[in-house]
Amino acid sequence: MENPMSISAYNIGTKFNADGSVRFFPGNTIISKIDHNAPVFEEFKKIRQMLADKPVARCVTMLPDDSIHMTVIEGVCHQWRKPELWTSLLPIDCKLSEVDDFFEEKFKTIKPLGEVHMRMAHMAGKSGILIRLEPETEADAAELKRYRDEVGAAMGLHFPNHDSYFFHISICYYTKDPTPEEEQQLKDFVDEANAYIASKHISFTVQQPELTFFDNMFCFNPFRIPRNGL
Repeated sequence: MENPMSISAYNIGTKFNADGSVRFFPGNTIISKIDHNAPVFEEFKKIRQMLADKPVARCVTMLPDDSIHMTVIEGVCHQWRKPELWTSLLPIDCKLSEVDDFFEEKFKTIKPLGEVHMRMAHMAGKSGILIRLEPETEADAAELKRYRDEVGAAMGLHFPNHDSYFFHISICYYTKDPTPEEEQQLKDFVDEANAYIASKHISFTVQQPELTFFDNMFCFNPFRIPRNGL
């Protein structure tokens, strides 16, 4: 983990409220859900429970099971309207519903992702806690790159981290500042989780990516949702 002492609850006021509850934060993104029937989901829950068992868990908001996923390529968020974080093929002030329309049509033209295998690598995160993932082979990495490049070209998505993006499964977001004692608990959790991951070979087959639409970080819908004028 990139220095667990340097945590930041900078999503307070955007994705989450100060009390840890989820905020309205609409957007769209392309994700691969984690199969609840696959062994990787059980392993994920074991690692999450390591954190939940520590008092420092009061400083985070856990993500619900149904939202657990691997982002394949980021879409746009209504509240983050900057050229570098928006599709280059539509005006930055266009309605989110128009972006949804455009992405839905373009997504149909993308060649499906071939079979790709990922493995858990180690813990990471600054605004939250996540499990970093890495492709099993060079062929897996190449197929992911092919897919991301084709989606990016079709949808006008080429964010600053496009070529350096690291795949992950998010566990939670920081929503409170920890005490010094809790910071130590966090470091202990990271060490424990990394040792667990290193002792096993936790891999899985990536499910076919879906274009999803969300109002907040708790639910990613593979179908259109009302935008209510946005």
